[in-house]
Amino acid sequence: MSTAPITTGSASIGARLRDAFRRTFGTRPSPYRAAALKERVYATLTGLAIVTTLTLDGHHAPADAMVTLAAGVIGITGAGVVAEVIAHQVGHGTYPAPRDLARMLRIAIGALTSAALPLVVLTAATLGLLQVGDALLIAITLYFFALVLLVLIAARRTQLSWRQQLTSIAVLAGAGLVAVMVLVLGH
Repeated sequence: MSTAPITTGSASIGARLRDAFRRTFGTRPSPYRAAALKERVYATLTGLAIVTTLTLDGHHAPADAMVTLAAGVIGITGAGVVAEVIAHQVGHGTYPAPRDLARMLRIAIGALTSAALPLVVLTAATLGLLQVGDALLIAITLYFFALVLLVLIAARRTQLSWRQQLTSIAVLAGAGLVAVMVLVLGH
């Protein structure tokens, strides 16, 4: 059995994934990456709260669940863009330049992608390939793992010791769980 890495073209899959990760999250902190991660966390927490609430409520048609999830994530993302424009106006005293607006929209599109896989699963339910309850449970699982990944990225980007990173992960995970519970209870 060969232990050579799987390759496609001239680079291994691992090297290509590592390069994509570095392009997305970089090797140094930046305000752009921080803003993109923040908006993705908002959208992910919102999506998780929505699919959890739909699961707890039960008796939803798959298409209704899709529309509810899409509307919620689009709504929180749109609110994020509006908040960024307002913050820019307050902080700079001007309307954002086209380059700044483009950056805000790129961040928003990144946040919208947080709903991509859950919407694919709900589409499968709409097509009759899954029961809506199963699709919602899969969506909850996808969102949960996305949050875990985001928390791990946030912790790894710090200069903290491994114990402090572990504490950070636990605190952020707990805070995320509380946020989702409050959103679910508010429904």
